[in-house]
Amino acid sequence: SRSPTDSNQTEQKMGAICKVIDAVLFLYFAIMAVVSPLIDGQTSLPGAIFPAFLVDLNRWYSAEFGDYLHTDKPNFFVGIVWHELLFLWPLSVANVYAILAGKS
Repeated sequence: SRSPTDSNQTEQKMGAICKVIDAVLFLYFAIMAVVSPLIDGQTSLPGAIFPAFLVDLNRWYSAEFGDYLHTDKPNFFVGIVWHELLFLWPLSVANVYAILAGKS
């Protein structure tokens, strides 16, 4: 039989693991919430709505790393970016909020 002390130690370990997982997921979703509209959005939205430094950053990235998807903007990639902007970005924002508002 387990003692109450064993149960408390198990709960503390699980709580610590959950906090680490929450931190990793928060970091991922926070990055997605920022990068999706500001960087990936340049693929499918008009370039005039973005600040010049973001457009320059995207051009530098494409040239430096040879990313033809951002340069050539093939139709399949534009469709994937639209999917990201319409479905994945709102979910990322909601997940960031949920992690921040979650009870500890």
